[in-house]
Amino acid sequence: MPDNLTPVFSDPLAAAVCPECGGEQLVPHPAGLVFRHHTLGGCSLQDAEDTRLVADRSLADVRGWPFERPTTPTERTLLATAGITVDEDATCLVDYLSPGIRRRTWLAA
Repeated sequence: MPDNLTPVFSDPLAAAVCPECGGEQLVPHPAGLVFRHHTLGGCSLQDAEDTRLVADRSLADVRGWPFERPTTPTERTLLATAGITVDEDATCLVDYLSPGIRRRTWLAA
């Protein structure tokens, strides 16, 4: 096999931790920004993410995908926790890699 076709693997990024429940970010994950929240003790960030997931699925059924929507305060919090800053007017592009895997990409205005 030629050298230029050899896969190159690097160490994954350090996982961030949810500021509310201490759950680790799942890095790398095909859906992107995903945390393993500790839900037994309750985590309002996980509740907000679950609510947004349902809303995004409903929007995708109506609009099709990909579609664009405003970035939520919860997404901003989790992105900042992961060391990612987005512009105040950034939007979120929602796409589905498969019917069960939602990928979000944040776009500058």
